[in-house]
Amino acid sequence: MYSELLRGVRNRCSKRKEKIHSDNAATEILATPVIREMISSEKAYLDFLRLLLNNFLIPAESQHFLTRSEIQIIFGELESIYKINSMLLESLTKEEVTKAFGQFIPCTKAYYRYAEKFERAQQLHQTKLRDDKKYQKFVSTVENEVHMKFDALLIMPIQRIPRYILLLNNLQSGQKAAVIQETVQKLEIVTREIDAHVVESKNATEIMEIENKLDFMKDIMVPGRKLLKSGILYEVDSRARMKRHIWLFSDILVAGKKKMNGRYECCFVYPIRHCEISCNGSNFSFLIKCRDESTMLTADSYGISQSWIVLIEVTISQAKSCRSTLRKESSKQRPWRKKYRPHLQSMFQFIDTFRKIFTARMKSQSRRERTSVAERQKSSTLSCLACLGIRRKKRDCAKRSARQQTVRVQKNVPWWVAESTPIGDEM
Repeated sequence: MYSELLRGVRNRCSKRKEKIHSDNAATEILATPVIREMISSEKAYLDFLRLLLNNFLIPAESQHFLTRSEIQIIFGELESIYKINSMLLESLTKEEVTKAFGQFIPCTKAYYRYAEKFERAQQLHQTKLRDDKKYQKFVSTVENEVHMKFDALLIMPIQRIPRYILLLNNLQSGQKAAVIQETVQKLEIVTREIDAHVVESKNATEIMEIENKLDFMKDIMVPGRKLLKSGILYEVDSRARMKRHIWLFSDILVAGKKKMNGRYECCFVYPIRHCEISCNGSNFSFLIKCRDESTMLTADSYGISQSWIVLIEVTISQAKSCRSTLRKESSKQRPWRKKYRPHLQSMFQFIDTFRKIFTARMKSQSRRERTSVAERQKSSTLSCLACLGIRRKKRDCAKRSARQQTVRVQKNVPWWVAESTPIGDEM
């Protein structure tokens, strides 16, 4: 009986000591200025996430401003991110920083998924603002109410992990420095992964835009294909210098000609691993050979030309090294160039024929204009002469009628009047 009573007293004392120790640890945690700043910034971050969910997500879904797929693209992982960070805040107030972040780091896959959709979410938001007036009015009213821009709220999860690294670097001191440094390294790995997912998402959106703009070419969106560089170069031939938009991918080189409607007409497609490049530094030009095809390209300056040459050489070497690891080298990929009509051997003949037709039409039009002007002048002079002739005829007719009347009057005078007229009156 006495032993049981003594055991119960010891248990109560141990529990009271653990509680006091935990309270002291919590007060020590809150006493550090860096940790206080971390907790306050975490509370503010959760407030912003809650504002984004309550003021944007729920009304947009209830009022049907966005479809389910659009909501999944824009707000897909925000709810899970909010739950993860609320757990982090709770653990920061009760436990040590390293333990709190040790529980947080395995849950950062939600940030990866959010980063994958970030570029698509921004692009979808911009298109909805441009095309949907109801959505535009809804977003503007909510932004005025909360005094925050929607884009600024969307980018906060992308910027949050680097913020943790800055705060933890300020916290390194004493015996816990090694543990904090290990946590910082893990968070840096998470940051690099998030940046890589953002770059992949941006690359995918750019490739989709190129695929939508290019004619005579489909299926550019291939797994593993990356857009390395794009810009304006000039294709040089014996007679002309033609403007081309060049896209350098990780496995192909594509050139297009811009049309009047804003789209691009595909001129050639070269597989990179079959290409060879040779430069000519005198006029900023370089020659690309791909099996049976070859193209001379040039740029406006030496720097632009050298940047393209270096990047194409590196891409060719990487493509060949990656291909050499395979057992058998494939020969299916061949260069492609747009073929023109059979009766026109080259585009320059087409331009010459078009120029001849255009000049002939302009000459015929100028002749017609000259003849029409001459006819107008002639018609105006004839009309003037005709008017003058009518007036002269009218005068002649008036004189003739007056003479005839006098003759008729003289003829109608009786003989006795004519005989009785004195000679002086006739004079």
